[in-house]
Amino acid sequence: MKHRDDKIARAAHIKARTEGTSNEISFSVLDAAKYAVDNKRQRFSFHEFVSNRAARRETPSDVSRETSEGSPSKASRIRRAQEGSRKQMREAKVARVLRKPSRHSAQHAAAKQKQLSTKRISLEEEIARRKARRRLGRIAALSAVAVITMVFVAIGVWIWHVDVTEQQGYEAMLMDSIELVSQVDDVILQIDDIVNDPFSDDSKKSKQSTLSEIPGCLDVLEQADVKAREASDGLNDPTVKDIANQTVISIAARHAMMQQASELLDASLQVDEAAQQCQDIWSVVLDADDVTHEASKLVEADDPAGSKEKTQQANRLFTDSLAQLKTFQAEHVEVDLSVATAYIEKRIEAAGYAIAADDALIDRNKEEALVQNDWYNEAETEAATLAMKLPSDMDKLFHDAYSEQYSSLIKAYTAKRAEAGASDAVIRDYLGAQGK
Repeated sequence: MKHRDDKIARAAHIKARTEGTSNEISFSVLDAAKYAVDNKRQRFSFHEFVSNRAARRETPSDVSRETSEGSPSKASRIRRAQEGSRKQMREAKVARVLRKPSRHSAQHAAAKQKQLSTKRISLEEEIARRKARRRLGRIAALSAVAVITMVFVAIGVWIWHVDVTEQQGYEAMLMDSIELVSQVDDVILQIDDIVNDPFSDDSKKSKQSTLSEIPGCLDVLEQADVKAREASDGLNDPTVKDIANQTVISIAARHAMMQQASELLDASLQVDEAAQQCQDIWSVVLDADDVTHEASKLVEADDPAGSKEKTQQANRLFTDSLAQLKTFQAEHVEVDLSVATAYIEKRIEAAGYAIAADDALIDRNKEEALVQNDWYNEAETEAATLAMKLPSDMDKLFHDAYSEQYSSLIKAYTAKRAEAGASDAVIRDYLGAQGK
């Protein structure tokens, strides 16, 4: 038993030395030990133990008894040890309270710490997420800008390629137009020669063939004009566009020249035909004149009968030619044939005097023959005067009439020819520069 009491006492001393530690023995354990010693190992009752301890604290005799004795009893020592241990435990409890939070507070603190940690983690994640989002946004924006830029560049290159191809097409179209224009230049040169001298032998030979080629040339010029105008509308280069415009001008001038030349060539062909008809009529007059000279020779040969016959023949020719000439004059009022008509009439009059003179000679009536012969000579003199007013070539009458009637059209053709020449010079310079 004593050994057990020593253990309890040592335990109490250890408790004093280990104040505030986890090995601390509670007051309930110490009081239970004391109760066991005092009551000789009787059954422990916590309720009785608490009641007795409260009664001892409230009894002043214990205090006086302990103070009156010279040395404290064992129970007193134990009480003092318990009180010291109780004080130490109170202080330790206060210290623990101050040092450690309650379970609720700890849980709250842990929850708060976890919340703070969660918030901290969530904030970091949110920051990282936002950074990633911004980074992805920047990448997406840069990618979008790059794609859009590439699209615009591709569109620009495509537009440029299309424009270049289109411009090349328009230039090729312009070259085709110029080539078509060049195909009619041979006919244009022929027309120039005919217009400059429509009644030369070469012109007379080439008029009909040249006139037959004009419709085809007009069709070619129409095709060239369509190409040149389309090229002019589509070209962007001012220099090439100006060449296209000059080509349009040149084509228009050539087209006008072709139309004017068609009218001039047709008119000149009609003039050639009319002149030929007049020439045929006049050839009859010349034949009658030759017969008249034969009749005069027979008079000198003293053959009035033969002279009469020849004179009558000449008179018939003069009469026929006069009738034809009057008919012709009615159809070709643009030509003045009044002198030729007066000349033939005067020759018919002279032939009548010659026949009358021949009849007088046949009848041996020399006086009558002389009178009729004088009238014949007078008529022939007047006819000779009229003959001096006639052109050396009857065609000249028609040529002069043609030049007067178509002078304005000839001038218009010349002006268009000059206009086409000016445009052609610009085109030739451009083609020459391109050839270099």
